[in-house]
Amino acid sequence: DWSFLFTPNSGLNNNLVTMFTEFEIRSEEDIQDIINYASQVREYFKAAIEVTKNQYAGGFFQNDAVIEDILDSLERFISKKGKNNEIYAVLSKSIDNFDGLDTAKKEEYKSQLLKEVNQSVIPGFEDAIAFYNSVKGTATHNGAFCKWDGAKKYYEILIQDKCSTTLSLEEISSQLEEGINSILKDVSGMLTKNPDLYEQLYTADYGYTDAKEILDVLNASIYDDYPEIPGVEYTVSYLDPTVVADSIAAYYLNPPMDNFKKNIIRVNPSASDLYLTLAHEGFPGHCYQNMYELNNNYTPLLYYMNFIGYTEGWAVYAEGYSHKYSKLGNEKLGELLMMDSVLSYLLVGYIDLQVNYFGWSEEELNEFCSDWGFDSAMIESLVIGDPGLYLPYGYGWLRMYNNRKKAEDALGKKFDAKEFNQVILDCGFSMFEYVDEQVDLYISSKK
Repeated sequence: DWSFLFTPNSGLNNNLVTMFTEFEIRSEEDIQDIINYASQVREYFKAAIEVTKNQYAGGFFQNDAVIEDILDSLERFISKKGKNNEIYAVLSKSIDNFDGLDTAKKEEYKSQLLKEVNQSVIPGFEDAIAFYNSVKGTATHNGAFCKWDGAKKYYEILIQDKCSTTLSLEEISSQLEEGINSILKDVSGMLTKNPDLYEQLYTADYGYTDAKEILDVLNASIYDDYPEIPGVEYTVSYLDPTVVADSIAAYYLNPPMDNFKKNIIRVNPSASDLYLTLAHEGFPGHCYQNMYELNNNYTPLLYYMNFIGYTEGWAVYAEGYSHKYSKLGNEKLGELLMMDSVLSYLLVGYIDLQVNYFGWSEEELNEFCSDWGFDSAMIESLVIGDPGLYLPYGYGWLRMYNNRKKAEDALGKKFDAKEFNQVILDCGFSMFEYVDEQVDLYISSKK
């Protein structure tokens, strides 16, 4: 098995906490279920640790920088014990807010939950901490996938899946490099013609700060450029302080299968510059895209399909054009902000491929990071600890953006943004080769 169950930014150590804190209680049985799940966490972690031990024994393991990041994640969770633990703090509120029980029964369930958090959940995390501390300092190389026989092929399949494409990694790498160079050329041209834009880049103000107002404004404004969806329901709420991580500004929760119109967006109460984040997570990003798909192409299979390159590519693409609905008031500045944002995604994705697939040396990585002003140790830990994490965002955006530029160049004044966006959306959650075909057909039909 070439995938790690514990990683710095995802894995069980992060995703399990989100699963518990976002668990929706709609019945007494739900309360009983979540307490039962909590009671099994330690055994679940023991099984995951056993898999990880077997990887270690076979010589396939993470390096010390990645291990330190995993330990930070695990230790951050257990730093709050008892009633202060984030899983108990959030779920106990959900139990209190459930209308179907009297106070005494709620207290009984909360007592059971606290017991399982103390006797199963926290010990499970402590077991993982003990294991990782026991192997820290024993890595024999830098942890890149290309260093192990067989892992390189796994990495190739992983990246094709994350990028929603059948192209080779050589082709993906080449496209990323071309995208980076194209952005540099475009940015250079914009700043040469409008040198004042550079200063404005760091003082840009979208004119809105309240999360609900931002979503309401976006939902009311986007339909000149995107097809309308009837009856979209959404709520936005701020994350409980006990579950806030500095790295998370906001996130969108996929709605449950039996209530797919219920959309929830969570926001970090201390996050700044929420406008673009909520355009990405809400309208015309994930929430809008998901509702379009479920309203027009609904099937339960959608809950089991994963085309993250397409979905994240759409969200970054939609976010990039959303400045026009704000109070920014400067089209060129909006374009520059989009290019500045996506450049980081492209660069990190490119580094990911060079390190894990093409075998960059430490010196090559350090030199590239130095040229771009990146912290090479942080980047190395990121691309080795969570391989391919940023590629769906950068590469997905690039495929969306290139298709739009192709359509704009081919059609000129005949290009219509709303028509183009509908073509992309009507592809459904897809591989980019299919999206390319549909865009080509759209262009031919308009000529």
